[in-house]
Amino acid sequence: MPITPPTPPPSFVRRHPILAAFGVLSGLSLFSALWPVSAIVVSVAIAADATGLDRKAWSLTKSVAERIATAVHAHTHENPAPSAPAPAAPAPPAPQPSAPRRNVHSPSVAHPPIRARHPRKADHPVETRIDGRGL
Repeated sequence: MPITPPTPPPSFVRRHPILAAFGVLSGLSLFSALWPVSAIVVSVAIAADATGLDRKAWSLTKSVAERIATAVHAHTHENPAPSAPAPAAPAPPAPQPSAPRRNVHSPSVAHPPIRARHPRKADHPVETRIDGRGL
């Protein structure tokens, strides 16, 4: 007598019909909202495949990625860490205080006094009663 395999469990749709229906409806609503974008993307993909532009773009992308990987790999091996530390240079001498200036003018002589600004007067009497621009 042959052995029969066990029956598989019921599908997701049979176990959860409401969730499956909700998934289908949400997918349809998303497609209906974005159908112009999806139509443009599909048209561009078909045109690129028909003209061979997709293969050219892929080969260009691969060659640029290989160049970047080669440059990064060469850059990391170009500057190895020094094996011995460099000898320390002698410390520079401390700065000496400078002599006082003799021909320095006081601020009142060097710059004329700045007059304080007065708030402008209202051009229209409406501006005196309303904060902001108004209508």
